[in-house]
Amino acid sequence: MFFALVAVALLPSAGCRRPRPDLSVAEHALETGAVGQALAEFDRVAAQKLTPPAERARALTGAALACERLGDGAGAESRLGLAIDPDVPGASEPALFYLAERLRTRDPARALNLYYRAAAGAEQHRGGAFPYRAASERILQLSMSR
Repeated sequence: MFFALVAVALLPSAGCRRPRPDLSVAEHALETGAVGQALAEFDRVAAQKLTPPAERARALTGAALACERLGDGAGAESRLGLAIDPDVPGASEPALFYLAERLRTRDPARALNLYYRAAAGAEQHRGGAFPYRAASERILQLSMSR
């Protein structure tokens, strides 16, 4: 009886809390063009203390992509920097690639380093999936332009 009363007493307060941030909700919002909503949700996921490092890296990368679409280059770059620090094998490689893309003309040496890290990590931890091929192509392009 006591447990039933406690459960009933807790029901109203549980309904008032904001739902736990969800990476899939943010990704769906970004895909459907709700960029502002996506950015807010990605940032909420990344800010949660209990978010696992890989999920945090993916959330920060998604937030950076949303910032890009909103024309906020500085916001994108800062989030990508956070997504790769610390480097999370299997999750940080897209952020490494996107950050390199942003730096390619401004700081080609750093971009090349990021492309190498993205390609090596994607080959080793992502089975050659994105961004392996794209980063490898950029490495070749930058190497030939010197």
